[in-house]
Parts: sequence; structure tokens; C-alpha cells
Amino acid sequence: MRYAVILAGGSGKRLWPLSRQCAPKQVCALLDAETLLQKTYQRVRRAFPVPAVWVATTAAHAEEVARQLPELPQEQLLIEPVARETAAAIGYAATRLFHRDPEATFVTINADAHVADVAAYEQAIRSAFDCVERDRLDVALVGVVPEYPETGYGYIELAAPGAESGVPTIARRFVEKPDQATAAAYVASGRYLWNPALFTFHAARLLERFREVLPLHAAALQRIADAPEGLDVRAAFAEMPAVSIDCGMMEHLEQFVVVPASFGWADIGHWRAVYETLAPGPRANVERGTHIGVESRGNLVVAPEGKMVVTCGLEDCVVIDTPDALLVCRRDHAQEVKQALEEMQRRGFTRYL
Repeated sequence: MRYAVILAGGSGKRLWPLSRQCAPKQVCALLDAETLLQKTYQRVRRAFPVPAVWVATTAAHAEEVARQLPELPQEQLLIEPVARETAAAIGYAATRLFHRDPEATFVTINADAHVADVAAYEQAIRSAFDCVERDRLDVALVGVVPEYPETGYGYIELAAPGAESGVPTIARRFVEKPDQATAAAYVASGRYLWNPALFTFHAARLLERFREVLPLHAAALQRIADAPEGLDVRAAFAEMPAVSIDCGMMEHLEQFVVVPASFGWADIGHWRAVYETLAPGPRANVERGTHIGVESRGNLVVAPEGKMVVTCGLEDCVVIDTPDALLVCRRDHAQEVKQALEEMQRRGFTRYL
């Protein structure tokens, strides 16, 4: 059976001050009245029945995730007692799914992405499942054909340029977030895709791969598999190093299969991404709440209920006002919000995090 595992354990520091430690971005309503998690769940439910949808999150946010997804059975909520990055979360999902269905295949889906063309998105995921099942692969990926040089995304390098959208092809490696010049060269070359972290796995073969390249994870996952139902898995989780599936697993592959696709994907990881997703035009203001703008263009303004925000002569900026914190920055500096939070932590202003 095919499953979808929604990964909802991130922190969303660059979307402060709406995203906080107590309520990270995936449980926040950043694009409209629904939270990113709810939007992702509804998108996934178009293609998967309820028994096939699982959600991984941390213990700190499990109650809120369950509240936002009342349709999701409690046993399909994968609660990570200790945050240990995506390798641990995905390994735990594979362990639970293999216990239920030894031939399970599953796709991992981040809870913080925007998708414009859901039909094309579903088709790309189906193609990746077909590759894993037909060709008995450990993993197949979906890669997004880049629309512009983006420095905030990781990339997938193809073995050859000119891949056709929707047609599986061979990829060579993952590439970390590039600088602007490198990103422009990637896009111009025609042999790089954005990495949306849409991994499709065969659960049993993935667990075998863990034993080969992540033995500490494999040992902890085996203890979880052998434990009686309901036993606290905190100790086993704590033994797993905090490493992403990209760095810990995928970078060990000499080559892998990827399905190139275009479906209007955006990672909602910072305020510039929110603006670009919502803006009706390149110089339009995006407003949530009450805003008066005089000679102000290209801004994202979020104001709490009952508060007026006025901007005069402001262009290409982000203004996010909350009851206890205010963020003002240029859109092209939105990635630097995380650095501000690190400074808050250093100076002891933890109540604002």
C-alpha cells in the first residue's frame, strides 16, 4: 500500500514573530485562514485515503497537530519525543509502516510548502511511486524545474541536461543552497532541479539502507521495533544523531532516480516566500490586517486585529506586528531573521522566541 508521511516538526525561525517555539510555522495561518499543516493535509487527502496519511511531529506540538487535524486517527500521529532531524523522523515512520505493512511504500511531504498545480503535483508523486515499485528502488525523488535562480533552496544535479518534465531520469547528487551567481549558473545549465524534499521510499529497503549507512539510527530503530506497544521510545530517539535524511542517507548514493516536474512549488520558509506566493503583481502590497500605505509599494504588512499600520515611502519591505514583537526588514533580507533570533537567544530575550 502507498502511504504519505507529512513531516510537521520544523521550527520556522525565519517566519518570526508569527512563528514561535510554542507555535512553529506549520501550525500557523500564514497564507490564508488555514494553517500550512491543514493546507498540506487537505492536498494530500485528495490522493490518499485517511488510513494512508500519517503525520510526524514533536511531542511539544503533538496536541496542537491533533487539534488541527481532527480526522487523523491518533495512532497515525508519529510523535518524536526528542527532535532529531529528518533522518530519525523518516526512519521512525518507516519502522512503524513496515510493522503494519511489510511492502509499504511512502512519500515524505513537508508541511510548509505551497503548491499551485495540485494535479501536476499528484502526477509527479505517482510517477515516483511507480519507479520505486516497478524497478525495486530504495528511493525515487521528485525535483522541481527551477523558475528562477533561488539561493534559499537546495538543488539536485542531474546526470545530463535537458530532462523532460514528468519523465524519470538519473540524478548525481544533492547540492546545498548556492550563492546568487552559482544559482544563476545552475538554472542556465539545464541540469539542476530544486529539491522539494519529496522522497518516495520502500520502507523495508530503506531500513536496510539505514543499517548500511546510519548504524546508530538503525540500532535505535530496531529497539523501537522490538519494544512492546506503547513503550516510551524517548531513550532510543535520544541515541540517534541529529542529521537530515539528505546528508545522512542520500549523499551516500552514487546516483538515484528523480522525476522532474513543474507544479508551482514554493517552500514557505521566510517572509519573502510568503510575499511572492500572495502578491498579485511585482510591486503590489500584500496586507493582512489594517494598513494605510502612502507611496508604499512591494511590501508585506501583517497587523494584529484592532491595530493600524501606516507606511509612508516604504518599498519592498516586510512589517510583521504582533502583540509583543515587531519585525521590520527588507524583503531581500528575510533570510536574516534567523540571525536576529540567535542574537536574542545570546542576550537572554528567550521569552520572545
